[in-house]
Amino acid sequence: MQRNLELIMQVETVSLDTVMNVEKYLEPGEIISLMFLLNEPCEKTLEILIAYQRASKIEGNTSNILLNWAIETSKKESWKWLFVDALLTCQLNSVIKKMGIDIRGLKKHILLNQQDYIDPIKKHIYKICENINNNLYIKIKRILYENNDFLLDDHESCEIVFLKLMCKKIFTISSEDLKLEVNVNKLVNVLDQIQELRELSIEMKYLATVNINPSKALCDTPKTSCKQKESTEKNEDTKLHIDDFDETFTLLNQIWIEDINLKLKCD
Repeated sequence: MQRNLELIMQVETVSLDTVMNVEKYLEPGEIISLMFLLNEPCEKTLEILIAYQRASKIEGNTSNILLNWAIETSKKESWKWLFVDALLTCQLNSVIKKMGIDIRGLKKHILLNQQDYIDPIKKHIYKICENINNNLYIKIKRILYENNDFLLDDHESCEIVFLKLMCKKIFTISSEDLKLEVNVNKLVNVLDQIQELRELSIEMKYLATVNINPSKALCDTPKTSCKQKESTEKNEDTKLHIDDFDETFTLLNQIWIEDINLKLKCD
């Protein structure tokens, strides 16, 4: 409980100034990834990122699109958690450390409590982007053109490509105003045609099923994902128990020392 309170206090120290300072040290590609995860709706995000990508190629990282997002979103109670969740998803651990946030505690909070502040499908699409190299990008470009008559630019980031696909309704992930809409069939069909991305395709289908019908999560989990999850949970449980014992022994030692000091004073 104490650690949870410490983590909450750490995250609550995040401010607009924090976001502004973080943005100064990030690469344009990292900012594009963060904005893909954070900003909605997809049409607005696409417009912002296309303009940003063009400008960053000429001027470098001189824009404040992350800060603008934070200003617009700061009315939401969860905006600080959204921000740190996005940083964690993009594996920007050094940034999180500089912000004074316990990474291990943050991972436990999000993974063990299944507390996703960002849509899990969006996170998975980011994961797909991280696994797409130039050769796979060419394959995706060819398949999309042949199957959907959709032509991609050679120099666009993967996140921008997926935003374009969402805007064209080739696939949809939307939970605005609690009106859930998930349709990733066409995207899955594209991924299924590329051997290197088939495992990610299976995970995508599973996530879409869980989003639509959460009760199917227990019976339809892919075997590979299930084993990985069980292993992770066991490891995390072990770490948690060790941590609990460490905290208990520390507390007992403090009580023992205080008791000795009290007796010495009495004597």
